[in-house]
Amino acid sequence: MYRYEYISLLDTDEVIMPVKHNSYADMMKNILSSAPKDKSSFIFRNVYFMDEMLQKKKPDLHPDIPRFLHMLQHVYRSRDHTKVGYFVKSFHNTEKVKTLHNHFPLSCVPGRCHWMHVSPSLGQMQHYRETCSHVLKNSCDSLYKKFVVRDTTIWRWKDQLISGTVTALREMGFLQK
Repeated sequence: MYRYEYISLLDTDEVIMPVKHNSYADMMKNILSSAPKDKSSFIFRNVYFMDEMLQKKKPDLHPDIPRFLHMLQHVYRSRDHTKVGYFVKSFHNTEKVKTLHNHFPLSCVPGRCHWMHVSPSLGQMQHYRETCSHVLKNSCDSLYKKFVVRDTTIWRWKDQLISGTVTALREMGFLQK
């Protein structure tokens, strides 16, 4: 853990995506340049990339991307992010955070944790799901499914991701050479 300045606790259907920058390092450098020094965690707002959004907009998928690369295929998302503080994920400073919850720091050294919400114009937590969380079942359609936009931010790394994934799958015997 202490090999890195920041860590993140993510599920396999989530990725914190730099929106303006080409790397986490560049994004964090930008965020830290204006952040107070006491911040233990940097919180990224959630945005949904739901299966049905792709099915409605582009049912034939993207032919230049392998079908098994779900996140690269799914480039339609809800226009709006979830409310500040809801369904978020964070980058945590390893020198300040002592214990983590799935979304926030629970305890820090010394004492109270101090976090900062990151503007979605710098980074967002992309959540790839079939539909909204069960907590949002009554408002999912009107808040997140109604207005859909195309977001190809992940494609900045498309060639690298395809090449690395195909190579790894071939080496493990899951794809033929």
